[in-house]
Amino acid sequence: MAAPAVAFPGMLSDTGPNNDVVTYVVEATPLSVPIGSVVRQGTLDNQCLNLAVVATDTLLGIVVHSHAYPSAALDEDDWVGTSGVKTFCEVGVLRKGRIWVLTEEACVPSDPCRIRCVAAAVEVPGVFATTADADLLVANSFCRFLTTTTGAGIIEVEVDFTMHKADPLD
Repeated sequence: MAAPAVAFPGMLSDTGPNNDVVTYVVEATPLSVPIGSVVRQGTLDNQCLNLAVVATDTLLGIVVHSHAYPSAALDEDDWVGTSGVKTFCEVGVLRKGRIWVLTEEACVPSDPCRIRCVAAAVEVPGVFATTADADLLVANSFCRFLTTTTGAGIIEVEVDFTMHKADPLD
């Protein structure tokens, strides 16, 4: 019998006092917002979207998994599709704390932390990586890897998106 997975994307690592989770609504988009991915500010203050542009996206945080999201198995008004939370549904977004996320490649805690903004082919916006690429945002100032993975998979990160794009002179 195989051992169960350590965690799954969007699972909070702990429920400590440092977690900062805010509710947003997924703005109209042709794509679902993947659970465990980084999202950006939508058109309205309470809306979020998948990442799209490295230089201009204002990152909000990471979509948190919740058993409260209605699914097709429980409700005809399901919120979660095969690729994530659907348009016009509410999601919890972790702004500060520890969470399990997907990574495109092998990572160790000392690696640089990058986030995919522009996704092509089978890539997913909002997932993590280490290798330099023009479509990845360097996130070392507000994200760090806490665990190791030997290839694409799941990894624990500590984040503080509350300071993303903050003016250091404020």
